[in-house]
Amino acid sequence: MLPRKGATLLLAAVLGMAVAAPASAAPARQSPSTWSYAELSPHDGYDVFHVVAAAGPSDIWAVGAQDAAMTTPPKVLRGTATQILEHFDGTAWRRVAGPPGGILELSASGPGNVWAITRHGSNPRKPSFRAVRWDGRRWTTMHAGSGSGSGSALKSMAATGDGGAWLATTTRTSNGRTRDGLLRYTGTRWRTVPTPKNLEISTIVARGKNDVWVVGRYDSGKAVYDDTTGGVPAVLRWDGRSLKRVPVPERAMPRHYKALNVTGIVVGKGGDLWLTCDDVTDGSFRGVLYRHAGKWRKLTEPDRSLLERIIPDGRGGAWFDYGLSRPMWHHRGGKWTGTAPPELPAGRTFGDFTGTVSGDATLIPGTTRIVRVGASSVPIEGKVISPQTMLPSYNSTDRLIVTGPGEA
Repeated sequence: MLPRKGATLLLAAVLGMAVAAPASAAPARQSPSTWSYAELSPHDGYDVFHVVAAAGPSDIWAVGAQDAAMTTPPKVLRGTATQILEHFDGTAWRRVAGPPGGILELSASGPGNVWAITRHGSNPRKPSFRAVRWDGRRWTTMHAGSGSGSGSALKSMAATGDGGAWLATTTRTSNGRTRDGLLRYTGTRWRTVPTPKNLEISTIVARGKNDVWVVGRYDSGKAVYDDTTGGVPAVLRWDGRSLKRVPVPERAMPRHYKALNVTGIVVGKGGDLWLTCDDVTDGSFRGVLYRHAGKWRKLTEPDRSLLERIIPDGRGGAWFDYGLSRPMWHHRGGKWTGTAPPELPAGRTFGDFTGTVSGDATLIPGTTRIVRVGASSVPIEGKVISPQTMLPSYNSTDRLIVTGPGEA
């Protein structure tokens, strides 16, 4: 087994000195890689990170999976992966105990307000879900739901700085359709937030107690492709009193769309908005709608690869993440700048032995730096094939955490 962790994670601690990226002018250009790796404890075998949440520079959480050492021969994943949860306290990354169940989503606003959606049960047709909270001492179940029958499944959540949280639920109705809803935890109790009946929720983004954004689509109720119904983008904002619609004009949308859904949002300065969208019927549109100075348009991205997420830059702009192996692009004021991917030692590649682990990324609050998680792998010599995936196996798959790229 290669000395993987020592070779791979040899750079600065997660919150090393920020490195400035050069200013940009059209056309878009890239700067050299300015990413720093975190020091992580070594592990022989398979381990990856796939979820990250940050409450501040000294309070970052990462969720992943770990397998026992690969069997030899052949070197393939045994399929007995267990969940891992690690925490950065400003000094070092340490393994910590997580809540029961598998963490699907994680959100943190402070050391005593970390929320997760967990999934329970071995039957995929009858899962149960819980919203759990870490108060600095223990994990506590705050809300429970069921994904079967008429029970409510949990879709998305976001922690708020006042010790509260927002939770999106979906309930199957008597006619077989679903109805999404919103719950708001005030710090002492849950309150129902009135929503449009045809709202389908994708994501919640909490920028503050009275600045919460909910995105998804408005379902038309009319089938446009088999059983898939049409719809238009939904953007709503909570101002402390009510949930108000933010209109997205039809002229900003691509032609011939059928069921456009908003999957992510970044809120910038002066009313700037970035929306990641896709067409849920056939994927005929996957792109970004941009509002600047009150006007909407479709952005032409500098990278034609699949966009995985957009992330606020902490200064009013947005980062475009196409995966660890691709440059990350920054957009603000109509200008694009790019930063090169994290550097890998020779012989390694991003992803696990299937090449499918894309990881996660988020802004570190109070900074202009991004924390990204995922994995890197070393291909095995020869042509050993994984029976699970029919893809080349890897001798090692190692979780990784990088931060950067500094000022944009």
